[in-house]
Amino acid sequence: VPRGACAPQPRAAKGGAADSDAEDDAVRASDAVFLAGRTEDDFSCVEMYVYDDEQGSLYVHHDVRLEAFPLALAFLQHGSAGARVAVGTMEPRIDVWDLDVMEPAAPVASLGGDAPTAAGRKAPRPTPGAHGDAVLSVSWRRHSPTVLASGSADRTVKLWDLNARACAVTWTHHGDRVSSARRRRRLERRRPGRRRTRRPVAGRVAPGRARLP
Repeated sequence: VPRGACAPQPRAAKGGAADSDAEDDAVRASDAVFLAGRTEDDFSCVEMYVYDDEQGSLYVHHDVRLEAFPLALAFLQHGSAGARVAVGTMEPRIDVWDLDVMEPAAPVASLGGDAPTAAGRKAPRPTPGAHGDAVLSVSWRRHSPTVLASGSADRTVKLWDLNARACAVTWTHHGDRVSSARRRRRLERRRPGRRRTRRPVAGRVAPGRARLP
């Protein structure tokens, strides 16, 4: 996570317990922030750690409680959306949480999973376009809070539209579970008289790894 992410705030003036609490909650631009998934017994969460350079201290700023074992995290800092983390778990669902909220009651968006159960229906039905197994990887489109890619143990890669809260594209050609859904690029070999440029990697997709357009 970039330094100063998650709504950086100036340190509060000292003077009393309330000011001390405000100072502890503030995240400065010089602080280093990182995320970690944790499970202990039946409790799972995402912890946001802050490292204070001045004090030389590392502490858990706050955590986000999850309903299932976390398998993948993807952080995004965007001006209009703030600081968010997409979480893939053992459930076939992706939850997007607002990290600027200390004690969030619910995710800002849920992608996939089970559809709301209608009255009189006992068994829930999967949301159209949802993964059929655990979500092993998640990746934001760079500088965009509305496009998210995911890879799953169901051998598919999906591209999600957060505005519509729906799956936009599904790739099904993988022969094994997809543990990485990040876009990959490589440099062309430099030729005499030509500038070095970037282009997408062409060719076949290796099993277990997705290449996004």
